[in-house]
Amino acid sequence: SSMMFVQRGGGGMMFQQQQQQPKGRIISSETKLFRVAKECKYTSVRVRSLPDIRSAKLPTIIDKSKTFEINEIQEGSDGNIYLKLKDRPGWVFMYDFDETRNMAPVKSKVLLQEVSASKQLGSGLPFDGQVVVAYNDPSSGTTLPVNKYDIVIITEINQQGWCLATGVNDKQGWIPKDYVERMSDVDMSPLLTSNASNNQTNA
Repeated sequence: SSMMFVQRGGGGMMFQQQQQQPKGRIISSETKLFRVAKECKYTSVRVRSLPDIRSAKLPTIIDKSKTFEINEIQEGSDGNIYLKLKDRPGWVFMYDFDETRNMAPVKSKVLLQEVSASKQLGSGLPFDGQVVVAYNDPSSGTTLPVNKYDIVIITEINQQGWCLATGVNDKQGWIPKDYVERMSDVDMSPLLTSNASNNQTNA
């Protein structure tokens, strides 16, 4: 920590470091799974270095075709909601922002969607799936090469334990059904309306 106590008479230097980056209010410290929202007009979102829309943009982008894990949610001092990436540095933000209004969050434009993933694939088709293990069989002309966290649309499950999956660029092929989980949207209204209560816990 770079917090330093300065002796009395130091001219109010105490906690100087903390004033530069206003600390947001932590809403959750649980690991959660997210995707870029389907209705989001962007194909990807840029990652910021801090939970602040004005902080430096990192080279990392979160693509619409992948899920990602986060392990902290903060409400920023600007009213936007920031999610800390679990497996790499940086933060993504919940709401689009208005450059003409001092980067104010546009709460009608939600960029991200929390999801849950289940190994129980069920019977309803089609469904959005999350790939949990990378799969590639170059010798097969009928399978789909996929990576972990890829989002695929499952349109068929056969008796032999394979799923017909459509991936990015509408490429289609078969993947083992044990390599995919069914995704469902999580209701985010408790998260998006938790402005007032500090002790909010999301189940």
